[in-house]
Amino acid sequence: MLFMLDREEIFALLRDNNLEPVYLEGSKTVIETNRGEVFYVLQYSGDCRIGWTLSYSVLKELKSYAKATILLINSGAEEIFILGPRFFNTLQPINGCYKIDRNQVESRKISFESFDDYL
Repeated sequence: MLFMLDREEIFALLRDNNLEPVYLEGSKTVIETNRGEVFYVLQYSGDCRIGWTLSYSVLKELKSYAKATILLINSGAEEIFILGPRFFNTLQPINGCYKIDRNQVESRKISFESFDDYL
């Protein structure tokens, strides 16, 4: 079986670090921990142009949390990118949502193994 980095792997890593993660309001995208951190996990697993889309309402909600982070996963290449609040302010809306390309976040790439350094 091929290993695929996905939001369930992130959830498991948070649980393994005793952060007691829970999905908010039945979501499979927004994870909250017992330290008040909120992770919004977007996963790309296609084979075309690599990118993610974030809605205006989601970004507005994320900004309301003191400790919110966006995690972008490129499952095919097992890549993870971590975006904090400072990055939120650089996003420019396109047709009512925010488009994030891989090249915009390249400098924020981390390995799955080092993700726990951010927890």
